[in-house]
Amino acid sequence: MPKFAFVACQIGAERTILSEVGPPLGNWKLAFSRPGFITLKLDDSSVLPPTSSPPNLSAQIAADLPNDLPNLPNSPFIRCTGHALGQVQGETNESLVDSLLSKIPQYPWSVIHIWQRDTSVPGWHGFEPGPTEAITAIESIIRQRLNNNPSPISSKPTINTIAQTGDLVLDIIVVDPKNWWYGMHVSQDRPSSWPGGTLPVHRPEKMLSRAYLKMAEAVAWSRFPWKPGDEVVEIGSAPGGSCQRLLEMGLKVSGVDPAEMDPQLLSHPDFTHLRGKAAQLKRRMFRKFRWLTADANVAASYTLDAVEDIVRYPGVAIEGMLLTLKMSEWSQAKDLQSHIKRIRSWGFPFTAVRQLAYNRREVCVAAWRTPKTSKPSKYRRKAKGPARRPRPTPQPPAGDSPSPPSSTS
Repeated sequence: MPKFAFVACQIGAERTILSEVGPPLGNWKLAFSRPGFITLKLDDSSVLPPTSSPPNLSAQIAADLPNDLPNLPNSPFIRCTGHALGQVQGETNESLVDSLLSKIPQYPWSVIHIWQRDTSVPGWHGFEPGPTEAITAIESIIRQRLNNNPSPISSKPTINTIAQTGDLVLDIIVVDPKNWWYGMHVSQDRPSSWPGGTLPVHRPEKMLSRAYLKMAEAVAWSRFPWKPGDEVVEIGSAPGGSCQRLLEMGLKVSGVDPAEMDPQLLSHPDFTHLRGKAAQLKRRMFRKFRWLTADANVAASYTLDAVEDIVRYPGVAIEGMLLTLKMSEWSQAKDLQSHIKRIRSWGFPFTAVRQLAYNRREVCVAAWRTPKTSKPSKYRRKAKGPARRPRPTPQPPAGDSPSPPSSTS
C-alpha cells in the first residue's frame, strides 16, 4: 500500500506542520496541497522507525487491514489525519459518490465521516468549521446508495456520528466541489472521533461571543473532571462567551477583565465579575479556585506571566488549566516547546497542546496535576467528621485523552 497520509488543518498552518513532520525532524514529504488540506508521502530513502498497530483496534479489524500501515504524522496543528487512499473527480455529487464507492476497499468500516476542508479562517466573514449544507446534500446521496441492495459497502457504517474508541473510520473529504479525497483512520481520542476533527457544537440561541465555541471544544478535548459547583476563574473573560459555556455546566465562574461583561452574565447567580486586570487583584483571592482558564488578547508571554504569578502564590490550589496562547505570526509556533517547559515548571507535569478547530492563530494548552500536589500542606484545612472520598484526579483517562505533540511528549 502506498504510504500516504492526509492532514487537515487551519488555513495558514500548512508550513508549520511541514516543518515539524518533514525532514530533518520527520520522514514525511509534501505530496498535494490546498489551503487547509495537504497529503504527505513517507520518504523511503531514510531509515524509518518500525510501525505499530493503532491501540484499541479489534482483532477482527486488524486482520482485515494491511500490516504495513505507517505511523501517522503528529503535530499540535494537525486537526485530523489518516491514511490517504485516493481521490475522485467529477462534475456532480452523484457521479463523485458513485466513483468513490466503486474504489473504497471492503474493510469493516464502523463510521463514515464526510467533511470539508476549511474555506476561510475561523471567525472570518462568518465562517466556522463543521457541517455545511453541501455536506448534508452529499450525506443524503451516500445514504441512498448504501441502502441499495446489494450495498456497495459490505458493512453497515453510521454516517457523521461521533466514533467510538477503536472504530475504523472512512474519511470522505471535500477538498473542492469537483475533487474529493478519501482515506481512513482509527478513532483513538476525542478529536479523532469527530468528523474532520471538529466538535459539533450545539449553539445557544444567544451566543455571547465565539469564545463559547472555543471553550466548548476545549472542555470536550481536555476531558477534565469538571463537577457542578466547582469554582473556576476565567482571565480575559469579556464579553463572556467562555463563561457562558462554563455556567451551562453548572460551574461557579468568576470572570477577570477590565471591560464590561454581558448583562446576561451579570444577572446569573453563579457568576462574579472581578473587574480589572489579573495583576491588580490580590493573589489570596485565587485560593478558592480549582480550575483556571485564560483567553486574553495579549502575547503568549503576557498570559503566562499573569498565570504564573497566580499559580505560584502560596495556598493557590489550581488543579487544571486551559490556556489560550496567541501567535501574532506563524513563526512563533517554534516557541511552544519553551512555553510548555515553563508551564511544567510550575508543578503541572501533565500537558497537552492543540490548535482547536475554533481557534484562530492560537493554540489551547491543557495542563493538570493531581490534587495531592496542587495545595501546600500548611494551607489544607483539617477535616472534620468522617473522612471524605478524594476528588478524582484531573488526569484524563488513558486511551481517550488529549494527545500531546511529539515535541512535548
